[in-house]
Amino acid sequence: MKTILVIEPYKMLQRAFAIVLPSEHKVCVVETLPDTMVLKGFDLAIVDAVALAEKGLLSASDARSIGTWKVPTLWIESKGGPTAPRREKLHSVTKPVQKEPLLKAVADLLAGAAEASVKAGRNLEKPIPIAKEPIKPKPRSAKKPPAPEPNVIELVDVFEEIAEHAETSAPQD
Repeated sequence: MKTILVIEPYKMLQRAFAIVLPSEHKVCVVETLPDTMVLKGFDLAIVDAVALAEKGLLSASDARSIGTWKVPTLWIESKGGPTAPRREKLHSVTKPVQKEPLLKAVADLLAGAAEASVKAGRNLEKPIPIAKEPIKPKPRSAKKPPAPEPNVIELVDVFEEIAEHAETSAPQD
């Protein structure tokens, strides 16, 4: 289980990250930038630089400090916002953040962290066995077959039938 630190000042976005990030990872959320010493227990840090800058919680020295972090970092930016520091193990995504690019960046950064820990002699997880034969995708047909039309009963028809039945079965005086 990997541990992800999300630095997000907005409560609504904190909950969104907790929902979107894979459940097999432990997610810790804080509202401000933590001390560098706190980062040692985390496999990934996600920094919403745009939100931090909006709230006045991200200065130029804070951005430089993030540039020295050893933990893989996902930097969320926007045009005209704070620029990401340049370093290894730092990916950036632009706002508005979409789910698929976010999850891909998280997976890439966590995979890089796992590779680095194995190289350093710490085997955190068992390696995933690789199939001997490549998996071939199923061929897709160019067109999907049309969906069968549902049996639709018009209510008007039902009422007409009931009315005809009522007229023929009504007792005559």
